[in-house]
Amino acid sequence: MTKCHFIIPAGGSGLRFGSPLPKQFIEVGGLPILMHTLRAIAPYASSIILSLSEEYQAYWQGVCKEKKFTIPHTIVRGGSTRFESVRNALTHLSLSQGDLVAIHDAVRPLISGSTIQSLIHSAQTFGAAIPYLPLTDSIRQRTEEGNSRAIDRSQFVAVQTPQVFRLDKIRSAYTQASANSSFTDDASVYEALYRDSIQLILSNEENKKITHPHDLLFLEEMLRRLPSDPLVQEH
Repeated sequence: MTKCHFIIPAGGSGLRFGSPLPKQFIEVGGLPILMHTLRAIAPYASSIILSLSEEYQAYWQGVCKEKKFTIPHTIVRGGSTRFESVRNALTHLSLSQGDLVAIHDAVRPLISGSTIQSLIHSAQTFGAAIPYLPLTDSIRQRTEEGNSRAIDRSQFVAVQTPQVFRLDKIRSAYTQASANSSFTDDASVYEALYRDSIQLILSNEENKKITHPHDLLFLEEMLRRLPSDPLVQEH
């Protein structure tokens, strides 16, 4: 299985979480959430770049020392937005023919090895691949008049990370694009420059983004219940 570079934008302040400490640093099961995320991706990463706010770089390095966390990763300056954090990280990667890069949320620690492998394989073949889950709730579309109408949910999916691309193309997309509110993920930045098809890969259901305090209970329970992945080892 070919490995690829991983970028983890981790500059968020976690305001919605209601904690003075950004949520990626909150401990669950004895480790910060960010460490669980890095452990999950490490077996598939030829390199890991952590885009981190300068305000928390010394803090993170101190926690790594305290926890004896040895997974190799490079820290770069995070931007004021996720878009800027990803763009900063992309400039630190040297281009080689056929290289891939996976961009993954810092607070999705339950991504499975099989999902990562499927994404990498698809991106190798098609150039871009992103994970999804089917929608389970009914959805409605708001109208300008303030009303709503039912929409066929089978036409829509919920998109997650890691999103995997050919490195040369996603870097070009981020170089040419300007940050704006229409970019909700890396795939939308990619589509602003390229018309290439982005492959959808079914994700594992546990790949939840830790967003609210009650999500910590879910993560704690899943870390306790999920079988250990033999590929997830620090080295």
